[in-house]
Amino acid sequence: MKAAVGVALFLAAGSAGAQMYKCAAPNGRITFSDRPCAEAGVKAAVPAATIAEQAKRMGISERYLAALQSQCREGNLFSCQSLDDIKAGPAPEGDAYQLARRWNTSRAALNELREGCKTGNDESCLRYERIKRSSPEQEAKEKQIFLTRMCNFGEREACAEAEAASRQPGK
Repeated sequence: MKAAVGVALFLAAGSAGAQMYKCAAPNGRITFSDRPCAEAGVKAAVPAATIAEQAKRMGISERYLAALQSQCREGNLFSCQSLDDIKAGPAPEGDAYQLARRWNTSRAALNELREGCKTGNDESCLRYERIKRSSPEQEAKEKQIFLTRMCNFGEREACAEAEAASRQPGK
């Protein structure tokens, strides 16, 4: 067990200064790699240390960040979106009342997310940052785009959810 932890720490330490490349395949699938993109669709080269530093500043653990990166490489678009949020860095706090009003929630609910983040709940950290950075309307549009992409990748549940969301009044 100690040997496995030592190997994991050695590998993590070796990659701290490495580059992380975000590539787009011709079918629109986003992948992350420590090697330059083989295709002309290179979106950005972001140092891995910067991603790790941003995650740390947001309260997200290294383990959760590694899991998101792995899931994104496997094609999980929601994990890729989370990585994009992490790369953007922490959003400014702003006025708690206006934030709660924009999301039609209570300040207590927002405080609960913030406190959950402080106690190590990675998902609370991501959700709180997304709330600070976005709006319900923007998030609904992004979700529809991601569901459509997932549907195009053959995810049947995503197809059904995208279809149901497009039928809702006001969309």
